[in-house]
Amino acid sequence: MANIQLLTNISATVQTALTEDIGDGDITAQLIPVEQKAKARVISRQNAVICGTQTVNEVNNQVDKNVNINWLVEDGEQIEADQPLFEIEGSARSLHTGERCALNFLQPLSATATISAYYASLVEGTGVKLLD
Repeated sequence: MANIQLLTNISATVQTALTEDIGDGDITAQLIPVEQKAKARVISRQNAVICGTQTVNEVNNQVDKNVNINWLVEDGEQIEADQPLFEIEGSARSLHTGERCALNFLQPLSATATISAYYASLVEGTGVKLLD
């Protein structure tokens, strides 16, 4: 039940973010020819713990169900600088429209996971339990 609620919350949160970001449409995406396809690879510029894959998936699903994402990492995984996180393919307009919103979720969620993992490592083996 909790997992269904989490997915519902992600969907609603993404909808709100997309509405705020693009409103009635992405004007700059209109500059890209409708038939133009694109591929991209997203990499991390620093070591991190990944968090937010479901949210990135939901952003792209809401923008365009035909966008394909191939994740190369999983939530909770410690990654190295310059490591590819995912590859994405589809309409260039759709990739452009979803990119900013998706990264606006992935970056702070991963930053929170990264700092949380750091603090957990500081108290590892001490008997201290970190709470939210």
